[in-house]
Amino acid sequence: MSLPFVKKLINSKLSTTLVLQMAAILVGLLSHYFFTQWMGETKYGYYAFGLSMLTIFTLVAKLGLDVGVLRFLPEEINQKAYGNVIGYLVFSISLIILTALLVLLGLKVLLQFEALQESNFYIIYTFLLALPFKAIIDYNAYLYQNFNKVSYSIIHKSIFLPILFCVLLCCFYQTADSFERIAHLYILAITIVCFSSLFFLKNTPIRDFFRVKPSFKPSEWLKVTIWLAIIDNIQYWLSDTDIFMLGLFSTPEQIGIYSIGVKISAISTIGVTAVNFLLAPRISKLFYNNKVEEIEKTLAEYVPFLALYAVTFVIGAVFLGKFILSIFGESYVEAYIPMLILVGSKIFLTILGPVSYMLSLTGKEKFVFAINFTAVLVNICLNFFLIQAFGIIGAAIGTAVAIGVRGTILSIVVKRHLKIKLLPELMLKRFFNFK
Repeated sequence: MSLPFVKKLINSKLSTTLVLQMAAILVGLLSHYFFTQWMGETKYGYYAFGLSMLTIFTLVAKLGLDVGVLRFLPEEINQKAYGNVIGYLVFSISLIILTALLVLLGLKVLLQFEALQESNFYIIYTFLLALPFKAIIDYNAYLYQNFNKVSYSIIHKSIFLPILFCVLLCCFYQTADSFERIAHLYILAITIVCFSSLFFLKNTPIRDFFRVKPSFKPSEWLKVTIWLAIIDNIQYWLSDTDIFMLGLFSTPEQIGIYSIGVKISAISTIGVTAVNFLLAPRISKLFYNNKVEEIEKTLAEYVPFLALYAVTFVIGAVFLGKFILSIFGESYVEAYIPMLILVGSKIFLTILGPVSYMLSLTGKEKFVFAINFTAVLVNICLNFFLIQAFGIIGAAIGTAVAIGVRGTILSIVVKRHLKIKLLPELMLKRFFNFK
């Protein structure tokens, strides 16, 4: 890695984003360590399952309108159509809140069936009342990203929330003696973070746009964002089918152990996530300004960083994985092999780069849907058989295979759609003089 690249990295937004991502992962791991020690394996298993279900229903409630921020706002702002920007904000936030409330109502009705009243799902329903607040926090994260305020997005969603939840648990530890009480404290924490994320939007250009009368194009927006919502939901199912399927075929303790392996493996996504935060708005702007050839040059800027990151993390996971897992408790070392399998799949995605974004933000969301849907079906089928045969190792294998299949197909489609060299080719060209 050349010295100029090191200087550029230190002085770039990527370095800031990367540091914040690492801080978020560290805070996440420390908070989950606190949760495992304080809650015990069973309550923590319910907590992990509750987080998974909350994410699923949040994706439903958002209707893809959060990703639509990156799809529509750059073009509208570039054309100075500020009325459309305000119209989109008002329409999307109102619809997200309404949909979240309808989802909660539907779930409440569904849980009246006697067959569900002894299930894990019934136990974590109180936790799901955080749905509207989680949806708004996620939506605001995309707004911050669009206005190059990535730090605000990461701080609210991934640092402030877990720290505040830990503080509340410490303050009310004497009364938080059941999972329902824990859920109430989580709802309080996420409510505070939600209003905090709204308050800091004043530091973006949005407040200036509100001087213009809003204009609305709901049918045009929803025609696209519904597909983005389907893609988001399917993409989540691709990465978290394992936890959901473990919820059906395993115990809360196994869910908790596996979830810690998943959390640690998530560190391997810091690099590509940081790059995605910065690349997504740029890719959208370049494409809609007919500067497709510039996308390849933009990708090439991040090749040395992603290559170094991938190699470093694989070595670290192999040699330090068991030690890190043992910090949570000896029983969590059982997640070592599943963690390595998941790390391998996520490093593979890091090398491929932001291929899903590159299709979703350039008008090919239906292709992404078809590819993701196929991968999810593969994931569900593999998890169904492998979990029952091999437990949490089977869950990791099924997820890794499905992720690999998806990433490979997405890369082929991006190559044909944009006709540019992708990260694997750029890496070979950079380091091995491959043409």
